Amino acid sequence: MKSPLLVLLLLFIRVAAKELEPPRWCLPKPGVSPEKLQSVLNYVCSHMACPQSSDRCFASYDLPGRVGVVMNLYFQTYGRTEEACFFGGDGMIVTTNPGYGECVYYTASAATIIPPTMLLLLLLFNLV
Repeated sequence: MKSPLLVLLLLFIRVAAKELEPPRWCLPKPGVSPEKLQSVLNYVCSHMACPQSSDRCFASYDLPGRVGVVMNLYFQTYGRTEEACFFGGDGMIVTTNPGYGECVYYTASAATIIPPTMLLLLLLFNLV
């Protein structure tokens, strides 16, 4: 059986490797229907806290822009993986921040992402 410290070390290395990746964002592909966009918005906002209509930047976007904000938030929160931007084939990963002016899209660093397996181990060993 592997040492718990070795397992933790390997998980930390995996997370640190994410830090070396260039920033990426998740957006809806061009041409996605309004119905599919609304479905993605409903899905993401049922799984996490989404920006409110009172948020100046969020409110200034049209439906594809608002969906891009929440898709990207989901993508950043859930590890910046291809799977976290799939959304039934309607998501795409870009390497240029799609925001404008003061309204920039969020990008997570590895320091803000704790994979569930690592969190479980940290809790098991009372390190959190």
